[in-house]
Amino acid sequence: MHQNELTYSLIAGTKEGVPSSLSKAYHLICEGLLAGFRLIGIEAELGQEKLTGHRPELCFLRSSISDIVYQGKKFVGSAQMWSGSSLLQHGSIILEPQKEAWANLMALNPDSKEEFHAELESRTTSLLELLGYKIETDRIIAALEKGMASILGVTFETGQLNPEEWGLARKITQ
Repeated sequence: MHQNELTYSLIAGTKEGVPSSLSKAYHLICEGLLAGFRLIGIEAELGQEKLTGHRPELCFLRSSISDIVYQGKKFVGSAQMWSGSSLLQHGSIILEPQKEAWANLMALNPDSKEEFHAELESRTTSLLELLGYKIETDRIIAALEKGMASILGVTFETGQLNPEEWGLARKITQ
């Protein structure tokens, strides 16, 4: 289900100024993503739909407050997990159209494939479709980092896990 996309993640918490309200935290982080997309020429907005739909197995067919849309078509889906006062938000940014692959995977018969493809066409998009050209991944990352930093009021630094952090990671995954 996930191909031709860029995945992002952000770990932060209330100590770093993230609101403890689920909707407010989504709003803050998505505002950072929106600021980044504006830097590459995309004026998008937050999704507004309720979390319902007749095809729950494909999250890109609905757009809630955790998602980003352009003219009603979703191209970023996000999810959160909280542990105490800390959260992990991650999401998928569709880089290239995936409608054909999704229709092939999800449709049960030829008639439903056409119908499903039309539904995907009306409800999803990609950065390639929005920009009209294939944008370099490094350029997207730089724009999103800059947009997120401006909204959160932080400076991101590239780093590596230290030996203690690697030990904790191994412990958690065992």
